Formats: sequence, structure tokens, C-alpha cells
Amino acid sequence: MGRAAPLALLAGLLVAYPAAGQIMSAPVRIVPDEDLAEMRGGLILPSGLEIALAVRQDTSIDGALVLRTSYVVDQGAPKLSILTPSPGQTVPGTTGQDAQGGRGPAAAPGGDGSVVIDRAGGIALFQPGLSGPTGVQVNVTRGGAPPSDEGLTAVSLQPGESATTPSGTLTLDAIPGGSRIGLQNVGTEISHLVGQTIGTTIANSANDRTIDTVSVIDLNLTNVSPDLIGSGMLTVENVAVEAARMAIE
Repeated sequence: MGRAAPLALLAGLLVAYPAAGQIMSAPVRIVPDEDLAEMRGGLILPSGLEIALAVRQDTSIDGALVLRTSYVVDQGAPKLSILTPSPGQTVPGTTGQDAQGGRGPAAAPGGDGSVVIDRAGGIALFQPGLSGPTGVQVNVTRGGAPPSDEGLTAVSLQPGESATTPSGTLTLDAIPGGSRIGLQNVGTEISHLVGQTIGTTIANSANDRTIDTVSVIDLNLTNVSPDLIGSGMLTVENVAVEAARMAIE
């Protein structure tokens, strides 16, 4: 997908710089690491809406969850969580219905909308029952509560480290703009990518395996007022489009 940002977003990024040859009256202050650690993450749209972003990726083999990663951009530095099944535990894999908010109320009367990210043609909104281009689909719903982490164990890794888990060998590697979480067992290698790139890659050489991956992007809107919301759900959908574009490009 192209890197071109929409004009509406570019308008919020314009900064006044000195004209050519003009000397700045004071040097730019370097923000200390202590201050950066306390600053808020997330996305701020030109309308003033603030968005906290959370991405959860679940990969299952034959209906059993083997790897869950959670990447949250909210307060302070982004937070990465890595979870695998605890010894002796079998955790059911997340289904597509769970990802579409099937356990919660619909976002608006008439059903949920969907944001489809088409790698060739861009982003479009579709209502249920309408087909769209092949690509990644982000459902705009209020959804239900996120799935429980019961039966899972959090694994703490630093870049370059590895750990042995019941699901296989777990690794964490730094990549440009983010991290790669890898899980390798007999015949299957799974990678979850987080940061500037969000996605999953799977290499499988084993036979008779069903491998499913469900990715859920949660957008928490704050600083919302009636003036900003305006026409209600249509504006919320537009916000979701802009946020998805910023998060996935």
C-alpha cells in the first residue's frame, strides 16, 4: 500500500519554519528521556480527537491458541505483551466472529460498518452484505470485552532473546520501526510484526494443519465533543478510516 497520506492529515502536520537564510533565535531544545517517558502516545487527528491504539494478534493451530501479542500505544511508551499457553493448558483460538464484535452490541442501528484496506485501491467503507475489494478488513464496532488471558502465561523478552514455551521456541527481534515476535515449532514458523508495520507471516511445511490468525485493532476515542462528532456515526467511521490509514501504512 502506498505511503501517501491524505490531505486532511497533512494539514495537521504543517509547521512554520524560518525562511531561507534566517537564523533561529534559539536552538531547538532536546527533550530529556525522563520527559519523553511521561508523554502521551497515540494519534491526534486534525479535528482534535485523540486516539489510543491497541492491536491484538492471535494465531491458532488446529483451533488451539499458540501465540497472542498485544501492542498498545496510549500513555507513555508503547507497550508490548507476549502470551503463550501455560504448561498443560489448551486455550481455544480466537474466531472471526470474536474479532467482528460478535459478543457485543452493534455499533449503530442497521449493523456495523467495515473499513477495507485494499493494498491496490486504497480504503473504502462498506456496510454488511456488500462485497468489497480483497484485502485486510477492519470492522467498526463497539464489540464486546476482549478475550480473557486465562490459561496464558506472559513471556518477558528483550530484543535478541529467546525462550522455550509449550508452543515452541519464542524469539523477539528488533526490526526497523518495530519488533518481530517469532514462534517456531516442528514444521511451522509464525511471526507477529508490531510497530510501524503490523501484520503476521506464517511459514508452514507440516501437513494437515489448520492455521488461523485474527488481528483486532481497537481505537479508543477521547476528547470527543458534540461539535467534533457532528453527524454521529458517519463521522466516527471517517475517524476510523483516518486512524486505520495512519496505523497500517
